[in-house]
Amino acid sequence: MRQGTQRDRLLMRWGATKAKAGRAATLVTVRLPGATATISAQALSVALPKE
Repeated sequence: MRQGTQRDRLLMRWGATKAKAGRAATLVTVRLPGATATISAQALSVALPKE
């Protein structure tokens, strides 16, 4: 699969998941890879804010 296509699928899935979660999505901080980054588990990070 091409790099751009894989990244686009990831972003589409993230958007759909965020929409389904509603306000609960604000409880999680997700860092997605940049446009030039390689798609991998190391390129993503998920955190729960302490606030």
